[in-house]
This record gives sequence, C-alpha cells and structure tokens, in this order.
Amino acid sequence: MLIYAVFVTVVYVRVRNPVFHEVCYALCVVPFFILPVMHMMELKDPRQSKRLTRLFLLNITSYLTGFLLWNIENRNCVYFRELRKTLPYPVSEFFQLHGWWHMLTGFGAYGMIVHQQYMHSILNGNHDFDFVYRFGLPLIVQKKRE
Repeated sequence: MLIYAVFVTVVYVRVRNPVFHEVCYALCVVPFFILPVMHMMELKDPRQSKRLTRLFLLNITSYLTGFLLWNIENRNCVYFRELRKTLPYPVSEFFQLHGWWHMLTGFGAYGMIVHQQYMHSILNGNHDFDFVYRFGLPLIVQKKRE
C-alpha cells in the first residue's frame, strides 16, 4: 500500500490530472467492497444474510453517491462556485458537493466497519451482539440476556 501511495503521489504531482487521482482512489477502495461480499457467502442464516445484504447495499450506495457528487463538482467546479455566490448562506452550503462526498463516503465507510464487525462475530460463532439503527446510523449492541 505504501508503494502504491508513493507511486500515485509522484505521478499526480507530475501530471496534475484529477481523473488519475479519482481512478487511483477508486482502485484503492474496491477491495473494501469486494471482501465483504466474499465473506457474506459464508453466512448460513438467511435472515442474517438478508440484514447484512441490506446494510451492505446502503453502505455502497452512500459511498458511490458521494463519489459521484465529488466527480460532478470536479467537472463543474467553476459552475458550482458561481452558483454558491448567487445563493444565500444556508442554501449555498448544500451545493458544496465535495463536503457531501466527505459525509457520504464517511457514512459508507463507517457502515462497512459495522458490517464487517457484525458479520465476523456471526462467522466466529459469537451471537451475543446485534446491530440496530439509531438516528439513522447502524450500531453494534450487546444483546440483552434473558
């Protein structure tokens, strides 16, 4: 990973092509989404598999939406700057697509961490935990003992 990071940095500093940077970032993130699919195939409980598939789809949708917004702003940066200048303060901030990229990819990455933790607890035979949604965020909680 260090060699990859150095390579991308050196090439990007020389060519200054944002598309190169975006593609390299995407290549770095792809395993983050492939490995969970491979692990989900090991699940035996269809109910757990369905819950984790939904969480996975939510995470990847969030991540890809953020990535799309980042690319839209990169391609139309001048337009969005001018648009934000014409709008009043609170409204103009909604058109900071780079900010949405950070929030949506952060949510997607966080959700993937929850997904992986919960899935690995199931695969390791530890059924003391569950995941729930609180305030729209997936959380791992300890099951109440009966």
